[in-house]
Amino acid sequence: MDNLPTTSKPAPLNVFLDESGNSGRNYLDLAQPFFVLGGWAVRSDKLNDCRKVFKKWESEILNSQQNAELKSASVLNRRNGLNKTLDLMGSLLKVGAMSSCCVFEKKFGICINIAETFIPDRIRPDTNSNLFLPYANERRAIANFFHKSISKDLLFRFAKAVHEKNITSFSKVHKDLVDELMENGAIDLVAFLSTKP
Repeated sequence: MDNLPTTSKPAPLNVFLDESGNSGRNYLDLAQPFFVLGGWAVRSDKLNDCRKVFKKWESEILNSQQNAELKSASVLNRRNGLNKTLDLMGSLLKVGAMSSCCVFEKKFGICINIAETFIPDRIRPDTNSNLFLPYANERRAIANFFHKSISKDLLFRFAKAVHEKNITSFSKVHKDLVDELMENGAIDLVAFLSTKP
């Protein structure tokens, strides 16, 4: 038994995140069509090493500017800003930091919201149900279908109805959604939708 490997509790992670493209519920923001969440996870025992690497990079980028906010556009447009940032990322990885990034297309977000709005409550599982995962996959599949087949105009009107919380607009969007789905031959999906939001 003495030869068995010992397992130790992993060091806690410190997570540093930032976002870009957040325009609230304005899912059809043409200037920012994507929402991005990115950052770094650093084990507690590696945190000081990562801080040293970052402070060195920060002093090189900011030079003598105190209290300057680090925005990617201003950092990357500086002389050697991109190269120094790539060096920073490589150095952080070498000392054990882990990078992560999630990109979310806002148009797909509208399609998910349409599925959430018009699929009736009677098929939504209880929160304790083991049906949650198939249910989530079903919604995602429906949202994918909407993404490929619904007109941009309908997506825009739905997003506007959500933003304005206008029930009359929701009802009109529902009718037009049914019409578009019928035109696309998605009769089974039409029968699946709620008659009202």
